[in-house]
Formats: sequence, structure tokens, C-alpha cells
Amino acid sequence: MIGALLRVTGWLTAALVVLGALFWALVSTPESNVWMLSLSLLLILALVAVSGVALDVAMRLWRNLALRPTGVGELVWPGLRLLPAIALFALVWWVAVTTGAQVEASRGRITAAIIVRTGWANPEAIFTTARWFAALVAWVVGPLLALGLFGALTRGTALASAGRWVRQALSLRTLAAGALLAVALAWFWPWLEGWRPALPPTAVQLVFAVAKGMVGLAALALVAAGYIRLAALEPPSRRS
Repeated sequence: MIGALLRVTGWLTAALVVLGALFWALVSTPESNVWMLSLSLLLILALVAVSGVALDVAMRLWRNLALRPTGVGELVWPGLRLLPAIALFALVWWVAVTTGAQVEASRGRITAAIIVRTGWANPEAIFTTARWFAALVAWVVGPLLALGLFGALTRGTALASAGRWVRQALSLRTLAAGALLAVALAWFWPWLEGWRPALPPTAVQLVFAVAKGMVGLAALALVAAGYIRLAALEPPSRRS
């Protein structure tokens, strides 16, 4: 278990480095002519393909399966399987964020209604709970459902076992573990960002910045590895 976790985290960290380089190239590409637009499109396709392959290999590493030689087809199909998962995540994320924004926009009207009906003059706890719930749906439920769909598509059982992978992604155990990982990352990331020890203005600063960035990527990879383990892998079948 620990060995598989380390392998998956290391693999996903390397994949994040490649994805970061591709994203940097994408945002740095000027859209001045048709050739630059074509290059941007190729970079977007490369981002999807690399992301799909990264998830596919991570699932194999979790299951201790041998890595097969990767041909052109195996670079394309994981990316295609990733597209419905991205669409599902985007839908869940949009619903959560939009609903949370609507609640915030209606704060005055909701507060007034609560005061009139209950006499509770300071219902701030309700809005805090709503913000946390929206964040839970956007950053825990959304990714877990998307990974569950990707795993089912990889196994070829997305439709035949739709209820199974959805229940797996939305089980209390999966949601609790996913929320714990998300909260840990939400606590760790600001601390890492604010960690700026006094260093001499030499190459040491550059080395520290690179090391700090790698630690951040490793933290993201660790959470992603946990999400994949929770939602994307097929659970062991129950014996009757």
C-alpha cells in the first residue's frame, strides 16, 4: 500500500511537471495568426492526452499491473476517455459555484426571512455551512465523480455499472476521506506559499524556489493519488 502510494505520487508529480510546462507554453503562445492558433490547439490536445495517460498509468500503478509499451493509440484513448470526465467535473463544479454565489447574493433576503420566522438575528453559521458545502461539492464530489467515470470508462463498464461507480464515489467513506485530503491540502498550501526563510541573494534562492515548487506539486500529486484510489479503481467484489 505505502509502496504503491509512493509510486503513484512520484508518477503524478512528474506528470504535473510536464503538464505545467505544457500549460506555460499554452498561455505564452500569442494568438496572432492561424499558425499560433494551431499551435495552441495542439498544446490543448497535448494537455488532454498527457492528463489521460497520467491517470491511466496511475491506476495501473495502484493495482501493481505491468506497464505496457505505449503506442499512438494508447496515447489517444485515455485522453478521449478523460473528456466526459472533465465535462462531468465542470458541470458539478459549475452547479456548486453558481449555487454558492446565489446564496451569497441573496444573503440579505435569506437573513431577513430567518429573522422573521425564527427570531435568529445572526444566522452567519448557515452561510458558513453553505460555503463549506459548496466547496465540498466543487472540490471533492466533482473530482471523485469524474475519476469514477474515468475509471469505469477505462474498464468499459461506464453504462453497465453506472450505479456502482456513482455509489462508490459518493459513499460516506469516500467522501469523508476525500474531504480530509482536501482540507489537509487547503491547510498546507497557504503555509507552503508563505514559507519564505531568509536566504542570501544567490543561487540558493533559486534552488529553494524550485524545491518549494516540487514540494507543492508532490502535495497535489499525493491528494490526486488518494482521489484515484478512492474513486477510480474498481472496488473488490463482495462474495455472497
